[in-house]
Amino acid sequence: MENAELYSAASGMQKKDAEEILTEFRDKLNWSRNVRILDVGCGSGEVTTEIILPQLPKDFQEMIGLDVSIDMVKHARNVHSQFNVNFIQFDIAKKSDQITREIMKSIGISKNINPHQKEKQKPDDENIKTATSSRMIVDYQGISPLDNKKNPEFDIVFSFYCLHWVTNQKVALRNIFKLLKPGGEALFTFLAQSPIFTLYRALSKTTPWKDYMQDVEQYIPFYQDADSPVEKFVEMVKAIGFTVLTSECRERDYVFENSSSLRNAIVAVNPFLSRIPSSLRKDYISECLYQTKILNLVSVKNNRYRVTYKLMVAHVKKPEP
Repeated sequence: MENAELYSAASGMQKKDAEEILTEFRDKLNWSRNVRILDVGCGSGEVTTEIILPQLPKDFQEMIGLDVSIDMVKHARNVHSQFNVNFIQFDIAKKSDQITREIMKSIGISKNINPHQKEKQKPDDENIKTATSSRMIVDYQGISPLDNKKNPEFDIVFSFYCLHWVTNQKVALRNIFKLLKPGGEALFTFLAQSPIFTLYRALSKTTPWKDYMQDVEQYIPFYQDADSPVEKFVEMVKAIGFTVLTSECRERDYVFENSSSLRNAIVAVNPFLSRIPSSLRKDYISECLYQTKILNLVSVKNNRYRVTYKLMVAHVKKPEP
């Protein structure tokens, strides 16, 4: 999942689901004035700017796209950064007692390298102030991440097609809870059960690919084998402190127009491909497609490939005091 350009071109399913879910929930979200938005797992940035951004009220304060992949973030910054849209590299599942401070420091640095920020700098907005040589203190609209009393939080957090990749989902959700303002909301959409995970398991038992996929279970969400994935998710988020407004596991399908589209979609998200020696990658990709067919993970009609999967859709809220 390090090829941002391929992911950008091959993520039609992700974009389709994100657009449909956001359209459905837009009027259910509380769009406060000067709303601050966080998009967790922004990937290459298309969902952030092409799907979320057009839905935002005109007076929104800013939107931050966050992703663990530096290659994805670099692509998003180069292609999609705007004056009030910035992208940061950060692991949302990082264990930290200072998650908000760390996020704000990353935001300040990102704003400082955003060319749109430099061109349209507000007179009273000093983004970066360098302190001692040992560390940088970031002032973002007068807010320092080292000031406990002024740590800003987000009004709405979106996360589309990200959380199924997070091994420690509980930590990630707890961090999101901390990053939300009291009364803030989050809209999550992620794979609960998918043929792609069945494919990974099958490949992990096949020679020679099993040598490169020994940690395969770290890339398979525990919902994949759950009889009641919604109950497991609701139990987790309630324990963290969220109020659950909606939580559903929906069966979806998506049609790839040809075998090349299917191939690119599989390659774009495969977390093991970078481990495969370059001399074997073509064979590995061919095996992916072969296993997809013999395991009946897709249905084929008129050279079009239909995949069926289950999507977790959840709308949650951080209670007010």
